[in-house]
Amino acid sequence: MSPERSNEPEDLWKRQQTNDELMQFKMKPEELAAMVRSREKQNRVVRMAVLTVTALLALGFLYNVWSADRPWIRFSQAWVFGLLTYLVGTGLGGQPQRKAVSENGARFLERQHEERARAYLQLRNRLWLTIPAIAAAWLGGGTLLLARAQGVHPTSEFHQFCAGPWPYFVTLGLLVLVWFLFGAAAAKARRDIEQLRRSIAL
Repeated sequence: MSPERSNEPEDLWKRQQTNDELMQFKMKPEELAAMVRSREKQNRVVRMAVLTVTALLALGFLYNVWSADRPWIRFSQAWVFGLLTYLVGTGLGGQPQRKAVSENGARFLERQHEERARAYLQLRNRLWLTIPAIAAAWLGGGTLLLARAQGVHPTSEFHQFCAGPWPYFVTLGLLVLVWFLFGAAAAKARRDIEQLRRSIAL
């Protein structure tokens, strides 16, 4: 007699997971080739978009360095400019954009996900390099200058908010949130690797 199957929720979930894995089929060669072409096209579009946005932001920061009359504000803008060019240069420099002629398509896709996970973790670890720029902007009264430039009345609550440290506390809170989001994106990239390996039986 065959042993009686358990109907416990945990056992039911495990059996369902096993059935789902068994139902997965290996990816056909033409499907794999289509995925490779799609990834290469996506790499070109993303690279062009990143370079365009970076160039526009860099011009803006350089203009602020030239036009600012407070040393701390100039330092803050120059720091962000240098950090931006460093992150974009290191991020785009080592990532393969196209599959090599002798490279297996599955390995190319796997390496793309690996690079994506590594890039997210690198960005997360380097996120705190923005803190010197934030501190310099605080010392230079950056948010208060911005509020005055926008014509905010000195007696308004928003003007008082900009005059205090709260905008920088909010910025630090956003940095913490982005730190967690980069971690979640890296975990998603690792899950994509496992899904790819199951689909093509790597």
